[in-house]
Amino acid sequence: MTASVAAVFHEEKAVSLKNILLATDFSNVSEKAFAYAVGVARRHNSRLHIVHVYPETTALLVPQLAEDRQNEDSRKQMNLISNRPELKDVQHLLTLRTGPVCAALCDVARRENIDLLVLGTHGRSEIKKFVLGSVAEEMVRVAPCPVITVGPSTTDASPAAGEFRRILFATDFGRASARAVQYAAFFAKESGAKLTLVHVMPPAPLPVSDSAWSLTDEKTMKDWRANQVSVTEKKMEKLLPSDAATGFEVEYMVTFDLLYAGILEAAKQKQPDLIVMGADPTLSPKVAAHMPGTVVHQIMCHAACPVLTARA
Repeated sequence: MTASVAAVFHEEKAVSLKNILLATDFSNVSEKAFAYAVGVARRHNSRLHIVHVYPETTALLVPQLAEDRQNEDSRKQMNLISNRPELKDVQHLLTLRTGPVCAALCDVARRENIDLLVLGTHGRSEIKKFVLGSVAEEMVRVAPCPVITVGPSTTDASPAAGEFRRILFATDFGRASARAVQYAAFFAKESGAKLTLVHVMPPAPLPVSDSAWSLTDEKTMKDWRANQVSVTEKKMEKLLPSDAATGFEVEYMVTFDLLYAGILEAAKQKQPDLIVMGADPTLSPKVAAHMPGTVVHQIMCHAACPVLTARA
């Protein structure tokens, strides 16, 4: 086990799901997120905190009337949620907040000791993301707990939502991945799921200098890839402590592609119920939420299942 991975396993507390936060904007993707959040909460006997945040009005002529109308509409929507039969056997609490969405959700998460945040993402185009940003991606970067995002490509949840039978864990061997693998192992163990660990490598070795040799020979390239697969699989075998990898099947997968494309292709082959990955830290989460083409955004938008991200 690498030093960074070992440190995370020994320093971090065990996975707990006592409190789950569902952020909703009453959209179709929030409806999908609702199904998964309720499923996980029911399975783990968690308290489900359902939160809607509406921004402070920017109306110039009748701001109070606009805010009152928005407040009333939000209360009606929350009342509809509170009466849903799916919540009958789930401990839940409904909350309305006003203000910047990410700041409000983080405040609730800290006040209520939230262990897991679930929210939908609309999967904006790169241009819209650049202009409007992505609340889901910003939350992945700033939330004080792991985040499950449910994107527009996610298939409708089955009645057993929250029970994951196939899990794909994408690793880059960093500290965020070391934290995320704890959740992959936790859900695999409690569901008896098959866990696939995948690492995506560049299609060819990166040159280290102008005079660096290149793999133009097919056999040389094949030998290089075979060696990389062998070395990487041994490295992946050390990610799970021996006492963690019990009660579920584990397999290892090494692919050569662009990072997000390789992860999505692996997901297409394995058809997981959950993708788990680390979210690397960034100097400005708000800027990252507006940047087009990030790996996190690509996976959240195009995956056919929920995506759990965890920070170091």
